[in-house]
Amino acid sequence: MIDCPVIQILMATYNGEKYIRRQIDSIVDQKYTKWNLLVRDDGSQDGTVSILDEYSARDHRIRYVVNKTERHGWKQN
Repeated sequence: MIDCPVIQILMATYNGEKYIRRQIDSIVDQKYTKWNLLVRDDGSQDGTVSILDEYSARDHRIRYVVNKTERHGWKQN
């Protein structure tokens, strides 16, 4: 039996409540289940962080951090 690696998925968000559920559901629905999702939010002002909180509470593979300083943008995020 081959031991498959755990895939690390990184996602950056900022005010993404409109699409974040669809993005995360797409990852969760994959056949390959050995993954971890780390989301870094860049100080969203909408419901993005609440959605991330909901997903991380029900799936231990999903974690997030929130940037509490100035916004960093896609490149530094």
